[in-house]
Amino acid sequence: SGRKDDTITIVEEEEREKEKSLQPESPSKCFYVVRLLWRAFYLSAWAAAAFYSIYNISRFVGKFLDRPTQTVISSEKPDEFTKRLFFPTITICNQNVLEQSFLDLNPALKDVLNKLDNLEPVDWTDDTNAMIGSLTYSDIYAKSFGYKRAIDLCSFGTTMNCDELGYHDGELFTNVVSASGKCYAFNPLGKVFSKSTGVDGEYKFLVNTHTEEYQENASDVGYSVILHHYTNFRGDGSIFMSPGYKYRVGIKHKIRKELPIELGGKCDPNLTTSSYLAYDASSCEYECRDKFINDTCGCIIAAPPNNRYNYLTCSVRQMEDCGWTAWFYFLSRDEVLPKHDDQAEHEKRRKRGVRGFEEETQRFKIEVLSGEEDSEDRYVRRVRQISHIPPSPSPPGGTYSYEESQTGHGSASPPSTTPGVSSATTFWPTSTPSPFFSHLKKVNCSRVCPPPCLKNYYELMVSSSRMSERAARGLAARVNRVKHTNYDAQHVLENHVLMEFYLADAFTEIIASVEAYSLWHMFSDIGGVMGLFLGASIFSFFAFFKATAIRIYKNKKEQKTVKDFLRSFLVKEDK
Repeated sequence: SGRKDDTITIVEEEEREKEKSLQPESPSKCFYVVRLLWRAFYLSAWAAAAFYSIYNISRFVGKFLDRPTQTVISSEKPDEFTKRLFFPTITICNQNVLEQSFLDLNPALKDVLNKLDNLEPVDWTDDTNAMIGSLTYSDIYAKSFGYKRAIDLCSFGTTMNCDELGYHDGELFTNVVSASGKCYAFNPLGKVFSKSTGVDGEYKFLVNTHTEEYQENASDVGYSVILHHYTNFRGDGSIFMSPGYKYRVGIKHKIRKELPIELGGKCDPNLTTSSYLAYDASSCEYECRDKFINDTCGCIIAAPPNNRYNYLTCSVRQMEDCGWTAWFYFLSRDEVLPKHDDQAEHEKRRKRGVRGFEEETQRFKIEVLSGEEDSEDRYVRRVRQISHIPPSPSPPGGTYSYEESQTGHGSASPPSTTPGVSSATTFWPTSTPSPFFSHLKKVNCSRVCPPPCLKNYYELMVSSSRMSERAARGLAARVNRVKHTNYDAQHVLENHVLMEFYLADAFTEIIASVEAYSLWHMFSDIGGVMGLFLGASIFSFFAFFKATAIRIYKNKKEQKTVKDFLRSFLVKEDK
């Protein structure tokens, strides 16, 4: 038994020594220092990564909220099935608004118009003059020559006449009458197409200016030509064409697309139509002009194509008494003058050597009043004439009254002394604006006229050359054969303009504004930052939500307290 006890004692000692050897040695102080430093570095790295991630996420969100845009240029192929190329609308306006032969047949009208042009008083008490004064300028200009008297030749391609193309009346040509005269619109409905570019698909017009019908005070002889899309009222610029010359105009169709305001753009998708056909910045300003003149005078210069506000057209007398003056004030309002609060524009002026905003503004006003600045409206000449007239004494027919509304617009109620004429006063602009037009400062079309979301326009390549006598002789022979006239080469050189319009490119260039930083760009950048610095991903989020759901379920099942629930996330449970 003694030997057995010794064996047990030896075994126990061996087990104790074995357990003692398995127990770790107590760590040294250096170990605690290293562990503390590592945990501090680990927490600092996590804090820095979290801070940098939050900083970048805020930058990405701010960049997205700024809605930056970029411009993308692409091309659109024509319809390969029909092989039709859209042709623009061409508006041709004669600089002579009334023919001399028509005025000779109406001496009373000629006398009234001459007095108005020379700023001489007109006796409106005369029955004939009162009847003329009740007419509108559109009524008078409608009596001038139509397109059948002006367009002597129209051909397509090399030999085909326009009459052989099979278009209905009003699809090829139509007359357009306004307060600025009568114009002739080619392809007014957008139904005229071309099948090729270059010479094979061009349209040629030989247009007669009827130089002998020009009045003595006419300054320019020729036509003003405007190319625009059929859905637009007028284009942004015009080409002046003189008789005796041949003009070749190359056309390239372009489309400008703007982003809506909610996507960072400037256009309003709700603005698609206006009183002047399709909405654009020009038609919006025309509407603004009509509203101002109607609020001031009770009528407008000429009825728009879509008179949705049912405006009345000013008569000749209304235009002389109020219309031209209101139009002058609208033309010279503050918002069309150069602005000096734009830093970039101010820097451009500084580089050009402009000494100050006041000097540039004064120069602009001088250009408006002297007629040096470009304008497509012929009646602006009349406005400039009126602007030089001193103020007249109080008119016998009464005075206007203008009541201001909350929106800055009012309504004018001019007295009526002549049947059919609602205006009986005369008001001329002076250097100091009258209180009657004080509300003009509140007319700001540029702020309420955003650009259109879709705009069709054309890039033009114009070349001109003098017609040779041989070419004029051949054109005269063609006109004599078609219209049974007796023209010679000299008559063609003095009266006719040869216009040639062709498509320079079959492709349509699309200039579109697109989002430079979309919502998916922001999500991509946020995910990249969080994955790189925090190791987060979609799967880690799913795993976190899954672990949270399981913890909540166990806590509810075991009826643990909130403290135990939170402790289960932070402390590892002993198994």
